Amino acid sequence: MYTEDMNKNNNLCSAYFLTTHVEIMEEGDVAKVSPKLTREEDWITGKVIDIEENPFKGIVVAIQDKIGRIFWGEEKYFQPV
Repeated sequence: MYTEDMNKNNNLCSAYFLTTHVEIMEEGDVAKVSPKLTREEDWITGKVIDIEENPFKGIVVAIQDKIGRIFWGEEKYFQPV
């Protein structure tokens, strides 16, 4: 019974995480990426082209800017515009 409760709690936590974070950005939305990830001086704005759940990194977001560069990384480096 303890194992079943743990599995239920883990599933609830995963569902909560996905609904609270992924709904902030969807593919096609505009987002900006932190200079900590890009090594540029300013935040770079682009269109969200992919959002996926990585078992090691959590939510990974990819954006493409207006000149075609693609940046991807952990969700913490991105902000919706």
